[in-house]
Amino acid sequence: MENTSGTGPVKLPLHPGQKDNAICCSSSYGPMFGSGRDLSITNNPNSNNCGTSLNHTYELPPNCNATTFLAGQQQFLVNELEVYGF
Repeated sequence: MENTSGTGPVKLPLHPGQKDNAICCSSSYGPMFGSGRDLSITNNPNSNNCGTSLNHTYELPPNCNATTFLAGQQQFLVNELEVYGF
């Protein structure tokens, strides 16, 4: 994800021992990254608020705000989404 700080794409490492909490998927909602909903994408993300609050499972870079780092605000709508498989 490209953050709003203007530094370009970043890779956020997991906190130690958080590998099992990296992603949670369910048919009743969109993907959720992190046990504390570090990043959650709702169903119909272009009309339903998604949210971010980093630093529960994923490490926030130093001197960054956990709720505004990724999208500029804690809740946001998605206008474009790319999905990659591996």
